[in-house]
Amino acid sequence: LRSFNPGLHGKVSTLERLQHDRVDICRARISLLEGRFQMAHDILLASPNGGGVRVAICLAEALCELGRCSEAEAVLESQLPILKEDSRRSRRVQLALANVQLFQCMKQIKQSRYEWRSLHNIKLSYEKLQDEARPLTLSGKLNKLSILAGFAIVAHLHKEVELAMRCWRAFLAYSNEFLPLGFTDMIASYSMGELELRLGHALDSQILRTKAESIFKRTGRQYHFLGLGSIWFDIVGSLYETHNQARIL
Repeated sequence: LRSFNPGLHGKVSTLERLQHDRVDICRARISLLEGRFQMAHDILLASPNGGGVRVAICLAEALCELGRCSEAEAVLESQLPILKEDSRRSRRVQLALANVQLFQCMKQIKQSRYEWRSLHNIKLSYEKLQDEARPLTLSGKLNKLSILAGFAIVAHLHKEVELAMRCWRAFLAYSNEFLPLGFTDMIASYSMGELELRLGHALDSQILRTKAESIFKRTGRQYHFLGLGSIWFDIVGSLYETHNQARIL
């Protein structure tokens, strides 16, 4: 992909320019999934025809993982006025924006300097998006899964233990409908294991943790969903340490 050059044989046509944009987005997305956030950021900024929803979402995710959440929000918010007449793409940007805001919230909680009431506003954003969700395609299903993860993380951070358990189970059940056993199973099991400790269910927690550790040996960290393989994984590890248990990594 890196060697693709649409101008190799002279003037670049509109079709070649569009193809070049798709290649850049594909390279950036692969870099993101592999955890190479700076590379993804640099690819998108270097793209001569940068712009559009897919670029904005990918760039916002890279910026977030690099710790530049305010810039990520600004990138996404700049898209919303352009998409007033395009409800489908507008919802994609709104979901990305909710994910960025949740990421920023997790970052602040990790630093012990967060206003907890903002979590309620993030939850409201996910509720609105869930009502409008159309999970017919793979992309739509992944978006719904992202919303379910958002609900689970918000409840978990709000210390609503029973609700968080139900949300993680819903996330896991929906994931299993269309994804093979992998990282989503790992992060749900890891998260539920910590909640079981809060409920005093040490044996159930150990079963879930053992499952998570087994899957993690195969998958390692993955970055298909903003924050799940990075900051949320670290937060759950820190929560295990409050129970005098070591984190997975």
